[in-house]
Amino acid sequence: FLAVSLKTPALVLFFAIFSFCVGLFFIFLREQLMDKPKKISELIKKISGILIGFISVPLGIGGGSLMVPFMRTFGYDIRKSIGTAAAVGFLIALTGSITMITGGEIINNVKSPFSFGYINLLGFLVFVPVTMIMARIGAKVVYKINKKLLSKIFGCFLLILHWFMIFDLEMIKKVYETIKEKVDRAKQICNHPLTLSEKILYSHLWNEKINKPFTRGKDYVDFAPDRIACQDATAQMALLQFMQAGKKKVSVPTTVHCDHLIQARIGADEDLQSAINNSNEVFNFLESVSNKYGIGFWKPGAGIIHQVVLENYAFPGGMMIGTDSHTVNAGGLGMVAIGVGGADAVDVMAGMAWELKFPKIIGVKLTGKLSGWTAPKDVILKAVSYTHLRAHETGRNL
Repeated sequence: FLAVSLKTPALVLFFAIFSFCVGLFFIFLREQLMDKPKKISELIKKISGILIGFISVPLGIGGGSLMVPFMRTFGYDIRKSIGTAAAVGFLIALTGSITMITGGEIINNVKSPFSFGYINLLGFLVFVPVTMIMARIGAKVVYKINKKLLSKIFGCFLLILHWFMIFDLEMIKKVYETIKEKVDRAKQICNHPLTLSEKILYSHLWNEKINKPFTRGKDYVDFAPDRIACQDATAQMALLQFMQAGKKKVSVPTTVHCDHLIQARIGADEDLQSAINNSNEVFNFLESVSNKYGIGFWKPGAGIIHQVVLENYAFPGGMMIGTDSHTVNAGGLGMVAIGVGGADAVDVMAGMAWELKFPKIIGVKLTGKLSGWTAPKDVILKAVSYTHLRAHETGRNL
């Protein structure tokens, strides 16, 4: 019933954190464990049985990923641990399946084609015969692999699984699969070498069928950004507008970051609590809407949007828009990242194009070396001062 009640983003985060922790356990802590099994008290058996059964179904792991590290902690052989986990997993899977059926049909009234509650019948008929065959092969392979190597393989598998759950790898792979072809086509049309900014812009056109180059600072162009970031102050109106679009989910990966409503006055802990006291209704609204529409939610205290987008979502060659002027920070990893208004972000969330006047490009060549105490931002501000740009002058890519 926990799996039925949890929203998808929370479930994904839950599973990703678990996979990461257990993966590290098998890779780094394995060698410190004993060779002979230690007796497990009846109390620990009962408590662990309750916890493993309670958590296994929401994670969709049948108990194996919990039983194996539990038994290894008490010194049991990795092969015995896997075998025992497989047997326990069968019972957990059986009772869990019944719960997912009744929970989907009765609690959430799920009506999907070829499904019984949360159980997809087509998937069941296809995968069960295959897994039964491969399980026998896997069991034979396990007894031929070195114990230490087997533990590390299991740990690496869980870390890879964590990576796929946390990061939008499919979206990034899709960008990289087509970017070379799009850039080559743009070079032919423009008939001149392209800057990095132009390569990214031309590879993110909404309408890829063009026959002439765009004029910088003049032509209006429709783009297809890869993802969106919103901060808590501007996200409120943006999400209210998106709710009127009639969509069940955002069309591109989107995140909401609760940081702007936290004012720095006394100290980190005091300021955070003050923001929660004063803006709790806003935070609850943003979290609720994010869960409903598949939006990533960064709660108050989880990080500042400027740095979070750079460390977690930026990737070379991508395009990001955000309802915050500091969205450009994602450009630190070779991304075209631009701050926009909420209405522009809502268009993209709803599956529409983002319209922008094709930007002018200002090239900067740095010579010499930095003096003491000089930060990258100092270089940027000095470069901007040379261009004589004012706050209202936009449409340029520096």
